[in-house]
Amino acid sequence: MLLLRTLTSDQLWLVVAAMVVFASLVSLAYVRPAVMATLALGLFAYESIFGPPAGFNIAGILIYPRDGLYMAMAVAAAIRFLGPAKTSSWLSWEWWGLLLIALASFAKGIRTHGANSAGNDFRQFFYLVSAVTFFATHRAERRWVRSTVDVWIGIGLLLAFAGFARMFGFEIGAATTHDALEGGRALYAAPTLLIAQAALMAFFSEQLGSRWQHRRWVPYVLLFGVLAFRHRTVWLVMVVSLVAMWTALRPEMARNEVRDAVRLGRSLAVVAAGLSVVVLLVAGGSVSTFRSELGQSAATASGPRSTSTWRIEGWKALLREQSAKESDLVLGIPYGSGYTRKVAGATVKVSPHSWYIQTINRVGLVGLALILLVLGSLFRRGRPAGLLPRNLGALLVLSLVIFGLAYQPPETQGVLLGLVSVAACVGVDRSESEDAGARPQVKPVAAPI
Repeated sequence: MLLLRTLTSDQLWLVVAAMVVFASLVSLAYVRPAVMATLALGLFAYESIFGPPAGFNIAGILIYPRDGLYMAMAVAAAIRFLGPAKTSSWLSWEWWGLLLIALASFAKGIRTHGANSAGNDFRQFFYLVSAVTFFATHRAERRWVRSTVDVWIGIGLLLAFAGFARMFGFEIGAATTHDALEGGRALYAAPTLLIAQAALMAFFSEQLGSRWQHRRWVPYVLLFGVLAFRHRTVWLVMVVSLVAMWTALRPEMARNEVRDAVRLGRSLAVVAAGLSVVVLLVAGGSVSTFRSELGQSAATASGPRSTSTWRIEGWKALLREQSAKESDLVLGIPYGSGYTRKVAGATVKVSPHSWYIQTINRVGLVGLALILLVLGSLFRRGRPAGLLPRNLGALLVLSLVIFGLAYQPPETQGVLLGLVSVAACVGVDRSESEDAGARPQVKPVAAPI
């Protein structure tokens, strides 16, 4: 009440409006997971193209639209979990253990470094766990799972075409205006990862019954974008995922269909690579420009002054400092502590560019072990056919695991993991189909994440 008395009338109206919007979001999230997934993916696409929207200063606290969206997911998840709503999955002890350690680190960070520093550091983790927990508390239904996949593919195409337009000189969005993108790339790594995952989903669109299933060009346009946007980590994600899809994690097809798909995939991958070279040549203006950019990219990938060397040296410095106290190494350093370290004689304060190193920093080796157990469980449960085709869930989890080597996952990966956890909660029994054209019947099974 004392805080409300300090607000002006304009600020008070803003607080009231924010509370109404938030309550509406929570109500929507309680019953419509597909709509929340669409909002999350749409907001991510907007921020990737135009930059983050302005925050709202409410009672001295800067709140961004993304904060409100994922807080609504967290509140709806708590209501569903504690209330009478029926859910199709349950959250495992590894997940709850990770949340407890992270919340303890966050609380300690608030006491030590203040709410602003700890909150900004904790933000990305909060987005991720809120989305996973939210989707994991919803019942597994084919309709909203398929709808979310359709939206994901559509957002992937939107981002890809925005990137293509930038490559050809069209100033789309804030990033091209203030030259925020490193190395002249058309998109950051996080939206490029979403495009790569959309390509994987599109390869399975016919088995999903997706609205994209008759547009056979979609996965190859998306692959073309992954190649053209020149993020080496996402290249690795795509190569490993495609090799796995052609070998150990094949879709559920007849033997001759697999052979034909492999042959077609290899051919189109070569074509996509060739087209990417052509586009880069055109965008660069000349062969010499392209060779210069390619040489610079190769130089930054290896050698004593490469980005890889810089990152590894930074990781060593962070872990060396953290290892000075055993409890810090086991349980982590509080959120808000920063990532200051010395690399090649220079002071560096940016994040460590590795999800796993960042996890060790904040929740220790125990937290890292719990995250790996959760990812391993989701990978294993994403292999059988359920609401997602056979092996698609495992491929999507694999893509995130590889991306985490060099980057912290964006908030959309919480939507992805939540989707996989729900889709893995059912098994498909084809024997109960009423006729050859009927869709497989779905049977709930226990599937913790």
